[in-house]
Amino acid sequence: MEVQTTKLTAFMAGIIGLIMLPLGCMWAVNTVFAMNIEYTFLNWLSVVFLQLYLQIVIKASTINTNIKK
Repeated sequence: MEVQTTKLTAFMAGIIGLIMLPLGCMWAVNTVFAMNIEYTFLNWLSVVFLQLYLQIVIKASTINTNIKK
């Protein structure tokens, strides 16, 4: 069984993105609003939850916008 390099690269980019994007969100909020949010696992997990929740809400609100009348 041979693993395609494009699939492996996409998988690794997804894993790195899943780890780094919440940290980047916390960094951006700290920089813009000076909120002094700590970089803990619980805070990282809460940002992951917020990102997933917002993606679900946006997807649900735009799912039927491409239907032509």
